[in-house]
Amino acid sequence: MLGSRISEVHMLGRLPRLHLGALFFVSVALFLGAGTWLGSLGGVPFTWSTGAVLGTLAGIAAAWALVHDFHAQARPARVVRRT
Repeated sequence: MLGSRISEVHMLGRLPRLHLGALFFVSVALFLGAGTWLGSLGGVPFTWSTGAVLGTLAGIAAAWALVHDFHAQARPARVVRRT
């Protein structure tokens, strides 16, 4: 049964906006801190400010990947025609 498609059910379901925002801000904060920390190390060829910017960009990309539903299907819209 390798060819049969199993219905995809998300473990958490749709997340509320509060949780999406929390995931976004925690992800950006963690990557910002990691980028700043890596930039402050002596062996890395960029400064802490460059590390902070790169960490923020990586955090935004990671947050988008965390909250984006890659298997979403377009929902049909109902059209009501008035005559």
